[in-house]
Amino acid sequence: MKWKDSFHPYAATTIVFWSLAYVFTKLALGYFTPFSLGFLRYGVASLALLAVAVFTKMKLPGKRDIFY
Repeated sequence: MKWKDSFHPYAATTIVFWSLAYVFTKLALGYFTPFSLGFLRYGVASLALLAVAVFTKMKLPGKRDIFY
């Protein structure tokens, strides 16, 4: 299996970002309140998910799935 066809780069990137999250959270708490930092994190995650949904042309959930 070639390196570019593998999931190893994605896994390595995930591990690096996940391991740095604690450090950056401690640094960011010096400038932001915990509430605003949480809101910022969820905002960035929502924008990233929106970009993935638009890029992959994800369908909206069905009407029967909304209540779940």
